[in-house]
Amino acid sequence: MGRFIIWTQSAFKALDKVFGTYRKAANEKVGYHLHRTVLANAAIAKIINSDAIQTAIKPKSHNVAVHHIQKKNPLNNRKYMEFLNPYSKTVRDNEKKAHEEG
Repeated sequence: MGRFIIWTQSAFKALDKVFGTYRKAANEKVGYHLHRTVLANAAIAKIINSDAIQTAIKPKSHNVAVHHIQKKNPLNNRKYMEFLNPYSKTVRDNEKKAHEEG
């Protein structure tokens, strides 16, 4: 679960002394200032996806063929099977002879 904490008004004032406020620096931490939000518009998704930002970020894509060579199936394509296994032609010829003789 969590812890039930009750903060008093004096505790918040003590925090202002330690961390300071947006208008004045901290008393106890030397040189410490609270950070202010930089964006006035919180629609970050709309800003990031705008055309101006996307054209600056993304490089231009070129139309590149992903599969420029068609994959062949060696079981259906005899030339490709001979490329992979040169002995396959000899085996096929021997099977053809055995079938004709038998």
